[in-house]
Amino acid sequence: METKNITISGQATPEQIAEWKKTAPFGSVYELTVEVPDKETKKCYLKHADRKILGCASVEGGLDPIKFNEIIINNCWLGGDEEIRTNDEYFLACGKQLDVVLKTGSAVIKKL
Repeated sequence: METKNITISGQATPEQIAEWKKTAPFGSVYELTVEVPDKETKKCYLKHADRKILGCASVEGGLDPIKFNEIIINNCWLGGDEEIRTNDEYFLACGKQLDVVLKTGSAVIKKL
């Protein structure tokens, strides 16, 4: 059985990922792999969204989930294949995964 080398467009080096982790909020870098049927697999790398990014996405995205996702992707973008941002097939495939870069901790409040 012959083994094929599969290249994925947008793949970052371990050194680049280590650099991103030094500057990303919470040291978090996320690798997003996007597969579209009958097309090349692509990758991009996102940092965790901070409150400024969330605020901007909430105001400018408003009730438009596509605009909200676009703001999150563009502002959390560290690198990868640009076609993820420019080709609708790849862009729309990202939507369900973006909640990972939006996750926060939890808090408890009680009246004293």
